[in-house]
Amino acid sequence: MKTIAEYMTRAAVALAGGTFPSKAAQKDALDDVSRAFDKLVDTKNRDGLDAAGYSFWDLPSYPHQLKAKHEPIFKAADIDWDVAQKLVEMRNDIKAMPIVKPAPKPVAKPTGNQATHQGTCQICGCVHKVSNKSGKIATHGYTVEYGYFNGECGGRHQLPFEVSCDHLKKHIDDMVALIPTIDPEGFREYKDRYGRDRKVSNKQIIESLQQSVVYQRERLAGWTPKELIEVGA
Repeated sequence: MKTIAEYMTRAAVALAGGTFPSKAAQKDALDDVSRAFDKLVDTKNRDGLDAAGYSFWDLPSYPHQLKAKHEPIFKAADIDWDVAQKLVEMRNDIKAMPIVKPAPKPVAKPTGNQATHQGTCQICGCVHKVSNKSGKIATHGYTVEYGYFNGECGGRHQLPFEVSCDHLKKHIDDMVALIPTIDPEGFREYKDRYGRDRKVSNKQIIESLQQSVVYQRERLAGWTPKELIEVGA
């Protein structure tokens, strides 16, 4: 719970800015003044009010309601009249302070390096942007459930499938060479995409590689050069 001084300080800081960036910011400052005024009225001395013939209902609830006629009531209740007047002054200043919305941030101008075409990855078969400078597929990645492929795809930074199939040929050769080196009786431990510990038998890995070899050889057999895909087409 903030004190009267803390609310007044926040309002003073807002006033020091000279302008408000929005109506919401102005309202926040007005709310600080109102809360300070409410706490100030709460310091009242009820016995003093009663002795002077006043009641709680004679006190204003908000700073904009404060009039000269309230001065004797505040003094009878031992409420600081000077602070009350200061809060009225702050409220009037806040109401009068202009709202100036900040200038919009400049929109970044195109650098000329944005990709204008897309191409198919030789390995995963997905479509990705192609660098205007190198003519190669952008960085991308995926994770196979058994954890054989992890992180970035092996087809990143390679020529798209529309232009070349050389990297796919090498990929097939690598898988074919890898299969006989795997112990079919063993297993592999790995973490899945959610960080959970998993275990897969080498037999499953071998089967997955064999299936991938068949699929990739079919893609290779049907390869013909094609035009790249225009971005937005």
